Amino acid sequence: MIETTVIIIVITILISFMAWSQPNMMANWIFSPYHIYQRKQWHRFVTSGFLHADYLHLGFNMISLYFFGKYAEQGFLEKYGSDLYHYFYVIFYLSAIVFSHIPVYFKHRKNPGYRALGASGAVSSVVFFSIIMEPEIRIYNIPGIIYAVLYIVYSAYMSKNARDNIGHDAHLYGSLYGLIFVGVMMPEKITDFMNNLPSFF
Repeated sequence: MIETTVIIIVITILISFMAWSQPNMMANWIFSPYHIYQRKQWHRFVTSGFLHADYLHLGFNMISLYFFGKYAEQGFLEKYGSDLYHYFYVIFYLSAIVFSHIPVYFKHRKNPGYRALGASGAVSSVVFFSIIMEPEIRIYNIPGIIYAVLYIVYSAYMSKNARDNIGHDAHLYGSLYGLIFVGVMMPEKITDFMNNLPSFF
């Protein structure tokens, strides 16, 4: 049950490839809080989530999305049924891109030199959403909850020390959004996760 995830991956790959060969597209779609603040270019909140810095950045995000997306889709299928789950999943994914950028926007809206791109915020949301849905997930034989903690620590470090255009801040806020979304829409999953936490290690 990963058909919607595959569609998102294909669209993201196509847009990233197009942007690599079209500098104007990259410049107009990349996340630039300054341009959003000064010129009201609100589309950048979403379009930047379909751009990537290079093959490695694109591959890491899309592979992660592919493997975790099936758990997220299954969660939406159980909640909303086969007729509606696609729509809610897409809304979740796109809103995760936007939400993960909001704190960064306020932090850098007066900084003309700041740029960021990547699906990291949305992918992080899917990863953490999936871990709550299926707590027994193991990534390279590492329990999902341990992976989540390491992911947060890495993102926090890179947010403070990296000098690239990859949206490391978005990793943190995207992860948070995934947890918030589950808590609001499926609070029983959070309860189940907490009650069974010791057995996941």
